[in-house]
Amino acid sequence: MAHNSRGGLGTDLPHGFIIGNDTMAIGAIHALHEANIEIPRRVSLISFNDISIAQFTNPTLSTVHAYTETLGESAVNLLLARINEPNTVPHMLTFANKLILRESSL
Repeated sequence: MAHNSRGGLGTDLPHGFIIGNDTMAIGAIHALHEANIEIPRRVSLISFNDISIAQFTNPTLSTVHAYTETLGESAVNLLLARINEPNTVPHMLTFANKLILRESSL
């Protein structure tokens, strides 16, 4: 493994991370800062949820905003429909989301 002064992993460090949620991404930002790995100069980060604190991290966190209220409403409607008519054909729904680019991935 190649090592250097930019965090110890040299070229073995990926160019970016896609992290499952904003809370874990905030932890990753903290760990990368402790390892002196520059965000986004050395690695980029992007995550999911768009929690309110994402816009206040250093660097600010790029994230995907999912419209969870719409997701929840649709889930309840599908559940009620299934309860009322248990033999209906399953549905597949697709929901829009919004990519919010901030400093962590520029």
